Amino acid sequence: KEKIYTITNYIQTHYNEDLSLAYLADKFFISSFYLSHQFKLVTGFTVVQYIQQTRVKNAQYLLLNTSLKITDISPAFPSSTASSTASAACRRPIIRPFIMRMRCG
Repeated sequence: KEKIYTITNYIQTHYNEDLSLAYLADKFFISSFYLSHQFKLVTGFTVVQYIQQTRVKNAQYLLLNTSLKITDISPAFPSSTASSTASAACRRPIIRPFIMRMRCG
């Protein structure tokens, strides 16, 4: 359990890097299969879901608390997920939707 919490913390602090199940397994010296199984057991999410959720939450935070627009935020995410992360941030329900409309189009 502790190793999974360590990995979730790593994801939280490195969400803007190119992360994958294989990369995290190698970094933390465990098998991809074991990481995948234990991660889902402990968090209720797959590794990929957790990474994407973390990116979306951070994109939402930036949209709500800065004057940045999606086009400004997208470069902060890995190229393969930048537009989908920023777009997903606009589609998620939030507390102040008028701000999202202003910045998301």
